[in-house]
Amino acid sequence: MNNNSKQNSRANLYVTLLVILMMIAVVVAIAGAVVRNVNTDAAETTKPTSRVEETTKSDTDAADDALAEKNDRSDELAEKDGETKADSSADTTVHVDGEAEEKLPTFVNPTGGKIVQNYSMDVPVFSATMNDYRTHKGVDISVGAGESIYASADGVIQEIWDDPMMGKCLSIAHAGGGVSTYANLHAELPAGIAVGTSVKAGDIVAAAGESALVEIAQEPHLHFELQINGVSVNPADYIDFSSAAVQYEG
Repeated sequence: MNNNSKQNSRANLYVTLLVILMMIAVVVAIAGAVVRNVNTDAAETTKPTSRVEETTKSDTDAADDALAEKNDRSDELAEKDGETKADSSADTTVHVDGEAEEKLPTFVNPTGGKIVQNYSMDVPVFSATMNDYRTHKGVDISVGAGESIYASADGVIQEIWDDPMMGKCLSIAHAGGGVSTYANLHAELPAGIAVGTSVKAGDIVAAAGESALVEIAQEPHLHFELQINGVSVNPADYIDFSSAAVQYEG
């Protein structure tokens, strides 16, 4: 082979190697670009929330908290309003077993006199008539024989009867489960006084008598009892007997 042929073969070899190197460079460049794109996408996917996004989220959370707080305050105000209404209604009603009932009325002294024998259900007291000690279910209030007996509160006459020991008796039912009982009355009652008659506090319902045999040795008086929801109570806890005689409209 001559020198020209050797030089041409060597040149072709160089060209071939150069082409191969260029192709490798292109492949490497393409591969690098692909890797960079993949890394860029991954970085964008996992990058932290921007300040704008964090601020927006913070504002949204704050708005949600404010709304929740407003709702809580509204609920609290509604609850307090309900309690206020309940307190207001308690001024006119009481609740017994979940049902609303009217409150007890204000009771007045049914004779205007003073107590001459106290209520005593715990300690027996001496009975001048029976000459023994016994409990006393009511109070004895001074009043002259034949003088007027007044309704102690608004109500309806519930019962009128003759008791072998307490004489002529009358009871009045009141709002709130109250019942007042009047004993040792005169045998004759005023006109219009009958079971079912509505009366007002201070209306004349009877006259004082001396019909209670068990208390006949005492001075003239009214034997007065008070019950609340069927339970005997001390009338002095509900009526002021310390004042002077009361003037009634009835």
